[in-house]
Amino acid sequence: MPPCPERTALYEKMTEHLAENCPWIFESQPVAFILTHQWMQNYRPHDFGFGRWKYLSVDSVLREKARKDFTPLSMNDLRK
Repeated sequence: MPPCPERTALYEKMTEHLAENCPWIFESQPVAFILTHQWMQNYRPHDFGFGRWKYLSVDSVLREKARKDFTPLSMNDLRK
């Protein structure tokens, strides 16, 4: 249906219907925190992430630098 007064009237009627009969209760918004490495690119969190791995990119130079600069903690350091 192209833009026209009839379409606008339908949208207004639908909006009124939703406001009166509200089939959803808007009471919360889920919050998620995701940690990623700086060398991982194109990562986008999504609730339905099936097949998302094919879109990830790895900056191999930055990853290798981070790997070389990493110093794991010893057990003595962890116990402090």
